[in-house]
Amino acid sequence: MARVTAARCDNEHMAAARHKPSRLYFAYGSNLYRPQMRCDSPDSELARRQRLNRCPDSEPLAPYVLSGFRLAFVGERSQRWGRGGVATVIPAAGCLVHGALYRISALDEAALDRAEGVAQGSYYKDQTTIGYEGEPVLMYVATAALSPENKPSALYLETIRAGYKQWGLPLGALDGIEAWPAESDPPSAAD
Repeated sequence: MARVTAARCDNEHMAAARHKPSRLYFAYGSNLYRPQMRCDSPDSELARRQRLNRCPDSEPLAPYVLSGFRLAFVGERSQRWGRGGVATVIPAAGCLVHGALYRISALDEAALDRAEGVAQGSYYKDQTTIGYEGEPVLMYVATAALSPENKPSALYLETIRAGYKQWGLPLGALDGIEAWPAESDPPSAAD
């Protein structure tokens, strides 16, 4: 009988641990938009057009600036966003990428892996470039498979801009980024 109780406690502990926020994640693209990460404000029009609650355990922490990189957009088309590139960071001396830190659970990280196409080779996980208060920070970086650089879709850039506003990031950092005009067909909810 004691074994059953211990096993049940272990299972409950394991279930709780899976959902407990466990690592830092740096968002710099559409994941800055909080309703995409968690369902914080689903009443907005933009939120209704997006898949919400990607990382339900995520906790927004603070704005963060990545030095020595620039924001770029690569690729031709994505299932979710339509025509245009998706965000990545590229090393560039003297440049900055504005973003934000979230604390995410292991389940959130698995959801991000799927959304970012890690298994398909679209993005890789960088866990060594940046740290925060002595803790490594995860970020996703587009692979060469998505090259060349390309402007983003209007919806994608609008989502990133909404994330900048929510985090209080300088919108001027997005000035000069051209977007493809909105397509007549809305992007698929699958990414």
